Amino acid sequence: MARASGEAADSADGSGTAGGSRTTRTAALGWLALSNTLFAGSYVAGKVALTHLSPIELNAARFGLAALLLAPVLWRGRRLLAGQLADRRSLWALARLVLLGFVLNKAFEYAGLSLSTAADVALLIATESLFTAVLSWLVLRERITRAGMAALLVGLAGVYLVIERGIVPNLGGPHGGGRILGDLLVVMALVFESAYTVGGKASLDRLPPLLLTGVSIAGSLVVWLPAGALAVARGGWPAVTPGEWLAVIYMAV
Repeated sequence: MARASGEAADSADGSGTAGGSRTTRTAALGWLALSNTLFAGSYVAGKVALTHLSPIELNAARFGLAALLLAPVLWRGRRLLAGQLADRRSLWALARLVLLGFVLNKAFEYAGLSLSTAADVALLIATESLFTAVLSWLVLRERITRAGMAALLVGLAGVYLVIERGIVPNLGGPHGGGRILGDLLVVMALVFESAYTVGGKASLDRLPPLLLTGVSIAGSLVVWLPAGALAVARGGWPAVTPGEWLAVIYMAV
């Protein structure tokens, strides 16, 4: 994600060396670094929340709260948003983003986290950079250098070695083979996340970033609220502790 945004900023003047463009690029990378730091913490919070919540219930609660927090943003941008929703092409583009970024991505991500460890999932964030760089090259035709691709591949190999404790996957430990399955589900989630990042690049020409995030989260509730209600109807209301609710609130914010 940082790679794609950095190259987009570079393209403003063709080199990325001018003062204004360099400032923009540096600020963008700083925001992305902060975003990834917060997301890394969300996996620890997610592991706590999953103690008594299923992945479906967690996503329903998390995005329900997040949508409430972003409601003022959606209200202020309602006219611009209405214009986008009235256009069939823009509507389908937004629907694809919702499906990729906040339904499929989060379904795979937290199903994987429930089987794996927070440390594994946080480390696997590096995989997203590889997928985003490849998709940016294939779809957006952004520049990708050999050195950049080599660095991403080395990073991916390092993450694999750390997670699997060697060349051969380690099936031992308290999580066993389920941990490997969980890691693979998270990798699939990051593929969907990368597709959302690349697809969202075009939508940012039409919608401000916070409004795009708000409509993506609110749109995902079409799936998560009914799914969460069905999960509660089947299994009963979960006995969530105050600490687990704090974890859900952190993730929502």
